[in-house]
Amino acid sequence: MTQKAPESEKTKERKSILRAEKALEKAAELGDAAGVKKALGDLSELRVFFVDLRDDRGRTPLMAAAMSGSEESVRALLNACGVNARDVNEATALMMAAERGFRRRPFACGGVSGKIGRIPCGKCIQSDPLAIGHRSKS
Repeated sequence: MTQKAPESEKTKERKSILRAEKALEKAAELGDAAGVKKALGDLSELRVFFVDLRDDRGRTPLMAAAMSGSEESVRALLNACGVNARDVNEATALMMAAERGFRRRPFACGGVSGKIGRIPCGKCIQSDPLAIGHRSKS
């Protein structure tokens, strides 16, 4: 009868990270902002500051939060997930948010003229990077 070797600290840490990542995925999917924030805090304590999780459709927690319609969850995930990530259908979190009825809100500055039309100033981008805060009434 062989005895199991005790788990190393590295193995324990990896299991803790996996638990926190699983909690983050579930909370984002449910639009549970408090759960998202807790899981991000747990990951931060484990020195994980960028989350590159993908489900079987290639969706990140940010995409799941956008699909759930939870603005607070989306905002919590903005600095932890890649905003330009694409799923298997080439959709981004912003595209998914738009599908769910979110629309860009007007920029506080009114925008400045650019080659592609009115664009926000740097201050507006910092305060509202995705600008998806208002849902359309349709």
